[in-house]
Amino acid sequence: MPELPEVEAITRTLRPLICGQRIRCVHIFHAIATKPQSPVQLVKLCQARQVKEVWRRGKYLFLELDRGLVEMHF
Repeated sequence: MPELPEVEAITRTLRPLICGQRIRCVHIFHAIATKPQSPVQLVKLCQARQVKEVWRRGKYLFLELDRGLVEMHF
């Protein structure tokens, strides 16, 4: 399991690459990773959304979208 410096490194790497960009396509390889939402619901909520900000809290990485928030746990 990654420690905090690794999560911070991922956050700092992603921030300049994806902030201001639109999500064109979402691929979900394991449905359990989207719990409690269904994979279809997550795809509908994320596609065509613009990433406004990327930040982390502990081992959680957050993508703030123009409408909504995606939370990922490492």
